[in-house]
Amino acid sequence: MNLIQDQDKIVLNEQDEALYFSRSAVPNFDNAKREDVEAYPFLRHIGLYGYRAETLKKLISLKPTTLEKIESLEQLRWLYYGFKIKVIETEIETPNIDVPEDVKLVLSFL
Repeated sequence: MNLIQDQDKIVLNEQDEALYFSRSAVPNFDNAKREDVEAYPFLRHIGLYGYRAETLKKLISLKPTTLEKIESLEQLRWLYYGFKIKVIETEIETPNIDVPEDVKLVLSFL
C-alpha cells in the first residue's frame, strides 16, 4: 500500500494549525487501513511566514530542541514552545527545497 506521496510533510489540527512538520512523509501509514490512507488529506508545506516584530524576537530567543535538530526544521521549535502556526491551503506549486542541492536546482530554473 504505497499511496503516500512526497507531499505529506505537515499534519494539521481541526483549526488548520500545524501539529507537526517533517522532511519525511507524515503521518506514518504503515499500519493504516487502505481506506484511511486514500481519504487522508495529503499536504505539502511551502513555508511563507509572517510575524509581528515582538513574536520574531521571542522566536529567536528560544533554545533549539532535539526534535528540531533531528528534522532540521525550526518550525518544530516554535511548536514545542507553544507557538501556533496557522496554515492556509493554496493551489500554488513550488519545488521542494530540502537539501543544499535542491537550492542549486531551483536557482538553475530562474
